[in-house]
Amino acid sequence: MEEYHVNADALREQAILRAATAVIQVGKNDDGTIWTEGIYDPEAALKEKRETGGDTQIYWKQIDFNLRWNRISGTNTLDSVGQVIDYFASEYAQYKTRIEQQYTGDEQAEALAKLEELFSERVAESADEFSRLVGDFLEANGVEGEHDAIRNSFLDIYEQRKTTYLGFIEDHPDYAGVKGTEDEWLLTAGNFMGEQLRYAMISQQPEMSEASEYGYSMDDLYVAGTLVKELARFQSPTWSYNRSEEELGVELGVGAMKYALLSNCFDLSDDVKSKLDQAFNNLMNNAIDNANKYIDQQRSDPFVRNKEAYTMKIDKTAVMDIIKQMVENLNAKDVNAAFRSNLTTYMSIYKQKMQVGQTSSLARYHSYYSSWMNQNFASEWNPFVDRISAGTAVDMSRYLLKEQMQWLDITV
Repeated sequence: MEEYHVNADALREQAILRAATAVIQVGKNDDGTIWTEGIYDPEAALKEKRETGGDTQIYWKQIDFNLRWNRISGTNTLDSVGQVIDYFASEYAQYKTRIEQQYTGDEQAEALAKLEELFSERVAESADEFSRLVGDFLEANGVEGEHDAIRNSFLDIYEQRKTTYLGFIEDHPDYAGVKGTEDEWLLTAGNFMGEQLRYAMISQQPEMSEASEYGYSMDDLYVAGTLVKELARFQSPTWSYNRSEEELGVELGVGAMKYALLSNCFDLSDDVKSKLDQAFNNLMNNAIDNANKYIDQQRSDPFVRNKEAYTMKIDKTAVMDIIKQMVENLNAKDVNAAFRSNLTTYMSIYKQKMQVGQTSSLARYHSYYSSWMNQNFASEWNPFVDRISAGTAVDMSRYLLKEQMQWLDITV
């Protein structure tokens, strides 16, 4: 928002030019060739809109495309749940207002019915996808029966957000600042009006703190979705369990740091916090247990000739100690220095185990698996911190790591 405020005039001008060139007619000629009709010069397009008053048609296919584009789709979008709900609610509010102002009688009733049908379907799809991914994650980690509560909370918060936007429009009918100007044609430019509505609303009411009678507040949904996005890979079939105590502890430890930061920065309800804690703790334990199951499988596999490489199981206590120490980094005065110190220690221990004693013959201490020591953890951690900082409007630069986190010569 700070960046938007600073560049508000330039961004608004760009948005107006985008709106002026938004609609291009496309069709097919009798011979099969494609024809297009539109103005590609933004300034010329803007002049034409101001002279003609713009286009009053509602392009339902374009609205549908935008809703699909901004929906919850896969694990990587789970931390966008707030933006998705806000987008759906603001778009519904601006189009409902436009329809009520632009149409009357049967034409208005028909357009409103179409609006309700379209938005209900698309919002339900995102609610279903979000509740499926988060609910399945929780269930896989010992917290069952949350799907309906998550889905209903998503829908409930959407309805609340719709009401908030509709009330905001009623109190600020010229929220886009175009009435009575040469750009009044923008009142029927959907993309522009939606963008301006969200900007105007968030400028005055930056907090999106809706709660729900179904159990999950907006913060609850956001933290749950982000937790799944960041940690679901530890349950993926492609995630290798052939990892040393040190690598496993550091990898899970970074995940634990993420959850700790989320828990500290957002106002979670006690019930949801308890469930997320349970799921998180089970995930950590399951990851270590699965690493030991992998060792058992290798021992019993008749095609594995080198049984000596799997004689020792993972030391669960050692892994848990590393995880706890990684989380403690967040409390350090210099988070980057603490992280670097811990990582250097664990890498040194790993390197020693590769070279000396019984551990040197284990598969998980083979030089092939030492590549994790050159992993740049900052490239994963820093974007996460930046997203949390943007979502809370709090300066979290103290948690950032230096870009290069590679210090050891791992040659064996």
